[in-house]
Amino acid sequence: NGSPYDQGQWQGPRAGLVAGWDIRPDRLQAITLRTAVRWFPALDVPMHRGTYRLKDQLEVNFIQLVVMPGRFS
Repeated sequence: NGSPYDQGQWQGPRAGLVAGWDIRPDRLQAITLRTAVRWFPALDVPMHRGTYRLKDQLEVNFIQLVVMPGRFS
């Protein structure tokens, strides 16, 4: 169709590595601060021309606020 972009699709599970830690003031608090690093190595996506594109993904979430509503009193 004259598009300069390759088209590809990939479905299915893919193994990855996840590391992270939580910062909790104490075990009774209703909030937690969380940091996580996710890495999916060697994620190759097949393209329609028979080629592959390497789509390694590194995701870093420096601070996530986790709220536990059941702990609010």
